[in-house]
Amino acid sequence: MQTFNQEINSNPILVADDLALLRLELLLEELYELAESCNKNVFSSFTVKLENVYKKAFNSFNKDREDNKIAKLDALIDLQYVLSGAVSTFGFGNVIYEAFEEIHSSNMSKVCKSKEEAQLTKDKYEKEGIETYISEVEPYTYLIFRSSDNKVLKSINYNPAQLNKFIK
Repeated sequence: MQTFNQEINSNPILVADDLALLRLELLLEELYELAESCNKNVFSSFTVKLENVYKKAFNSFNKDREDNKIAKLDALIDLQYVLSGAVSTFGFGNVIYEAFEEIHSSNMSKVCKSKEEAQLTKDKYEKEGIETYISEVEPYTYLIFRSSDNKVLKSINYNPAQLNKFIK
């Protein structure tokens, strides 16, 4: 997380709204990706359930809501618990740690290891009409960000995760 300039806190704190929203959006994106990986019936039912959750959240919205660290901790632990259950249900318990390492290695390959690599990566995106900027996050460690939304973009030396080796 440190390489990607992500905030790391060792004690519960109130984080900025945009950072809290980013974390929630990332969780939703991955949940949606999981639903997409299922068959048509499961995906269709999931979208209906998601709509019901949205309606429930919208109806219970309270503009005076305060940041609740205990509720946040409870929800995060419940998410981890439910995630572990899903890993087991879908039959990936025996490969989850190795697959995690594969994904982590792939994610780390988004990082540019030299100014030259960073500039070549920036040039590639500029040719595609994507405005970017380079940030040195650590000595000899550079990230390329899309200017429009500050999303980290992949290095020209990015290596996609090879998850097929974990499927029997």
